[in-house]
Amino acid sequence: APCGMNCQVCYKHLKEKKACLGCLLSDDNKPEHCRKCKIKDCVKSKEITYCFECEDYPCKQIKYLNKSYIMRYGVSLIEMSAEVKENGLIAFMENELDRWTCEYCGGIVSLHSGICSECLLKNVPSDNDSPYVFESLHLGFRRWQESDLTPFFEMNSNPEVMEFFPNVLTEEESKGFVERIEQHHDQYGYGLWAVELKKTKAFIGFIGFSNPTFESSFTPCVEIGWRLDHKYWNKGYATEGAKACLNYGFNKLGLKEIYSFTSEINTRSIKVMQKIGMKDMGTFNHPRLESDNPLSVHVLYKIEGDK
Repeated sequence: APCGMNCQVCYKHLKEKKACLGCLLSDDNKPEHCRKCKIKDCVKSKEITYCFECEDYPCKQIKYLNKSYIMRYGVSLIEMSAEVKENGLIAFMENELDRWTCEYCGGIVSLHSGICSECLLKNVPSDNDSPYVFESLHLGFRRWQESDLTPFFEMNSNPEVMEFFPNVLTEEESKGFVERIEQHHDQYGYGLWAVELKKTKAFIGFIGFSNPTFESSFTPCVEIGWRLDHKYWNKGYATEGAKACLNYGFNKLGLKEIYSFTSEINTRSIKVMQKIGMKDMGTFNHPRLESDNPLSVHVLYKIEGDK
């Protein structure tokens, strides 16, 4: 863009659907503030390509925009423009490619959100003090802490949340579950992560991996699972979080294949499995449930890393 912004790492250009084509091209799919950009209009009126070609550069508008980008995104448009002027556009774009390549999958990371357009994981600088192991657009995935125990027990004692499990959990059973989750993390380096909304820091449940301890035709394996407080259902969080976990599992942990299973009457979770690209592998009777239990018959889904 004339101001120094690299349009290839703009969140609007990286959108899967209705992507912006770039600053000086069609106004289709542009945010309103970009369509009305005075800097773009100024460049066109002066018939120049870059703002730094103007004798008034850096003007008041450029200085204001540059300050905003430094404060909000940690990048300087003036410094990027200087690099283009000194080294040329090709060298600049080569450096930008290194800068904005996703550490997890090699995709392109948005300058504005830090989210990779391919794997949807948040890329966090190595010196960042983020409490999260990894992030998606709305969710943070972290280890469990003491403050999670009460809201987690409230979830596990709610018959609506536990509809497709044999029973609700007591407070001691819920606490013991968290202890086993943390032991799993320590043993395998992954597990069921506590998930919170980044905007509010509210604990909403768990999403992550576990290694089933029962014997079946598909075990040993790594399973992906989720359980969210009913207040956060029907908002897309299970799907968003499960996609982020799959990408973290394949691209960071090096997992080759991941399974998921649930009672065949749990249509909500089955829809999530389908939305995240998992394939139906049939059904099985859960070995820890009696055959006449209405929850006994489970569906089995699977996804492989190269797919």
